Amino acid sequence: MGSSDHETARYPEVLIIGAGVAGLAAARTIASSGFSVTILEARNRTGGRIYTVRDPRLPIPVELGAEFIHGRAPQSFKLAREASLLLCELPQRHWQIHNDLLVKSAEFFSELEDVMDGMERIKDGDLSFRDYLDEYCKSASDQTRSAATMFVEGFNAASDDVISVRSLVHQNEAEDQIDGDRQFRILGGYDGIASRLETEARSSGARVVLNSIVREVRWNHNSVSVTVVDDNKTHTYQARRALITLPLGILQLEPEDPDAVRFIPEITEKTAAIKSLRMGDVLKINLIFKEAFWEQLELKSKQGRQSLMDFSFIHATNEKLPTWWTQLPVRTSMLVGWTGGPSAEQLTKYDDQTIKQVAMDSLSAILKVPKSRIEQYLQTSCFHNWSHDPFTHGAYSYAAVGGYHAPAGLARPVEDTLFFAGEATSTDGHIGTVHGAIETGLRAGREVVESL
Repeated sequence: MGSSDHETARYPEVLIIGAGVAGLAAARTIASSGFSVTILEARNRTGGRIYTVRDPRLPIPVELGAEFIHGRAPQSFKLAREASLLLCELPQRHWQIHNDLLVKSAEFFSELEDVMDGMERIKDGDLSFRDYLDEYCKSASDQTRSAATMFVEGFNAASDDVISVRSLVHQNEAEDQIDGDRQFRILGGYDGIASRLETEARSSGARVVLNSIVREVRWNHNSVSVTVVDDNKTHTYQARRALITLPLGILQLEPEDPDAVRFIPEITEKTAAIKSLRMGDVLKINLIFKEAFWEQLELKSKQGRQSLMDFSFIHATNEKLPTWWTQLPVRTSMLVGWTGGPSAEQLTKYDDQTIKQVAMDSLSAILKVPKSRIEQYLQTSCFHNWSHDPFTHGAYSYAAVGGYHAPAGLARPVEDTLFFAGEATSTDGHIGTVHGAIETGLRAGREVVESL
């Protein structure tokens, strides 16, 4: 690229790469402490993997990324209160299709809880969740084992033969502290959280530069030079510190990959941590119908017939999209289909039309309604393929066997010059969550301030 296309931008004290909630939270902390901050964001919006869109046919927004607040997460609740965002709690009715019968969660939850709680017995060493089931849960029913596997793979976007049991125990302990079995939805849209952080960061003096794709980070002690591409022009930003909030999927790319961010010199002290974590895959599709036709349906259950009028979550382990939910307690004409882990990894390779057809097939099988009838009701579908997104290369992270301490290794600053935040750096058991990402941004922001 010619020298006429190269510009040197103004010189802030801190550069933040990424305007997701971790970067925005850190920017707010640093800017409010009196230091100049510039956030470089590759997208044309802030929020990262919070991606809210609005459809005039629906009373509430559509979430293409994060949707739920898991538990009473203190920072998320605090931001929601400050921004006057309305939260509603979801009814925790989880139904499972087993042997063609609808089984209510209460009928198998006790045994499932025993399986999940039993992981605490693993005091030394580590093993995968699949190995844990095989070695420690031999007496559990096939139904319970299937439900446990579907939960771990779906919730953590993980492969059951890869994810660390020690990390799951840490996650469960962290969730217990915030009533993690409860789920909440922001009725006005999850982007309200990101907007609140952005507004506060900007009001404190932070600058946000969108459409700025970072390609290279050159650094030495107390000095950073970041090269970005914007509208086919190359810009160089310089600062004393850089805070990296890139998703794990980007950090894991080989330097020659066109979506990679190159570090010069390489940050070799992060290699082990990056290799010990995995970027999970998720497929989530929103189907918007002309009416909530499922509310008129009944499915066979052990008690006879069960109306789907108040259906909240339904799971069918044999389907490619095994988990579906409504927007209750708000009644809408939208259903959301979900799968995570190996199943999602396969589905995200398909084109959009094929993914839509797979979703319709799964829904047809679960609801016992002909696919042609579902197609007649369907108005539109919308989803975002995070695995194909050039700025994420996956949905969210988890720790592989032996990687229990990897988030702490990834979070550790390098020579008081490079700092790290984002959900993959969560050391308190909230890896893979929005509230975990916010906490890491606050932590990294404090670290940057203390170093200046």
